[in-house]
Amino acid sequence: MSSVILCHCFLKTHSYYLRYHQLVLKIQGSAHTPSKAQEKEFADIIKQLREAAEWKEPDNWYALYSLGKIYFNGILVQKDTAIAFEWFERAARQGHAGAQYNLGNAYA
Repeated sequence: MSSVILCHCFLKTHSYYLRYHQLVLKIQGSAHTPSKAQEKEFADIIKQLREAAEWKEPDNWYALYSLGKIYFNGILVQKDTAIAFEWFERAARQGHAGAQYNLGNAYA
């Protein structure tokens, strides 16, 4: 696979994760529960990340890791370390150092 395609996949996935962080900051800054529009936007972000996670390896490592972080931190989703570590494990199998680190800490 060409490096141009890999770069495009990474940038696209990164844009989804940045949207998630921007949404989190908006909600935390306003100290209120998410509006219906924000809940819809969050659902769309998760859907896009899940679709990206199903891209052919190794294009999907960032989506896998991002989903792991979202479920591990539990912001805008129910915190679920079991689901988080499933995502981290898939990313770690592709050599993602952050996912490997998180898994190592879990088993230490």
